Amino acid sequence: MRPRPNPAPDPPAPKTSAFQRFVTTYSTFLSSFVIGAAGLVATTVYQSKQQEMTRRQAEAQIKISEVAAENQWRIERAEILSKNLELLASSREDTVDQRYGVLLSLTRGKIMDPELAVAYALELGVFNPGYMRSILATVGEKNYLQLDHSYQVSCEERWGLSRNVGFCKNDRYAVRSQALAEVVAEDLGLGNHRPLDLLADERQVQEALQRRAGLFRAYLGGLYERRQIGDIERFEATSSGARLVAALALAADRDGELTADDETAERTRFHEAREKWLEGYLLDRHCDPDCKGRLADFMFTDLGLGDGAHEHALMTLLERPDAESTHAKSRLHVRLLWCRATNEAITRLRDRILVPVATRALVQGNSEGIERLKDLLELVALVPLPAANVRDAWYALLERVRQRYPAIWRDYLVRRLTAERQRQTPPRALVQGNFCSTTEELQPAVLEME
Repeated sequence: MRPRPNPAPDPPAPKTSAFQRFVTTYSTFLSSFVIGAAGLVATTVYQSKQQEMTRRQAEAQIKISEVAAENQWRIERAEILSKNLELLASSREDTVDQRYGVLLSLTRGKIMDPELAVAYALELGVFNPGYMRSILATVGEKNYLQLDHSYQVSCEERWGLSRNVGFCKNDRYAVRSQALAEVVAEDLGLGNHRPLDLLADERQVQEALQRRAGLFRAYLGGLYERRQIGDIERFEATSSGARLVAALALAADRDGELTADDETAERTRFHEAREKWLEGYLLDRHCDPDCKGRLADFMFTDLGLGDGAHEHALMTLLERPDAESTHAKSRLHVRLLWCRATNEAITRLRDRILVPVATRALVQGNSEGIERLKDLLELVALVPLPAANVRDAWYALLERVRQRYPAIWRDYLVRRLTAERQRQTPPRALVQGNFCSTTEELQPAVLEME
């Protein structure tokens, strides 16, 4: 019998990690833990979603409540307005106090649209500018273009004098316009720069020179009186339109106050700097012929101040070619024909601008000079005779014209007599624009010259 072979030894058991032994030993515990953790996570996610849904529902409910409250407020506001609109729409002077009280309450309570509140305030301003300013002070978001359109340029601002004629019907708004300028000055003084938007478009400023200059004159004048030159320079730096308005408002010395020599010199330099800039702007290509005409019109009014402002600029403009100066001459012609200027302005234009420029054109003698001479004599024919003590230059000019250019001399005489007839019997459309209160006796002067 053969001996049995020894059985092969069992292979060694594979080595296991501690983690494997832990999982094998505690498999039941781990499965319970994983299931519990998964349930906890699911519960947390569910609760989070429920909270988010609840939050959204609450926000939606709040929004619905706000919309409902706003709609209810609109209904109530409409009812309040409907009860007061009849009073606010009244234009009777005896309702001014009532309208002011109602409008002030509606504006402070923000019941009325700002533009509508401004419109009603402007109506009040016709009778009581103080009430208007009080209302406008409570309107936070004013439309300054609306204020600008409501500013009415008076005859005093436009021409330096006023007459009881139809052309001056807007003078009844003069006090309101001054109050509007003060509102703009107050807002700018408080750091509100929105009024400066009116000066951002240079072309619009050129087309509304008188109105824009009037609207900002109170602010600029206040800065100048307080000698806040830095604030004036910052205003000028905002835009070309602002620089133009500042030059028009400040080039002429409107105070005439007595000051020490040092301060007088400083004031002179200040005004001369603006005058020099304005003259450069007047002759610049950015100012087209229509712009030049408007500026000449504005400057002519300021000639009556008597400080010499604008004289050199107007002389230079009148010596420019017709393409540049025609609009200016046309505007001066209309104003002189219908006497729409102060005696001081007419006198300075005649003695210090027209006669010297016409004399230089006569001396020039070429075709360009002769054409300029004709145009200037058209204007000279519309002004009164100078006083005896200053007639030398006047008579010297006309005598030389009579001797050298008889045809131009005859045209001058005819134009002078025609102007007088026009003033005595103006066209119906211009009856209300004729400011000539007395007619000038031209015929004896003509005979004397002959």
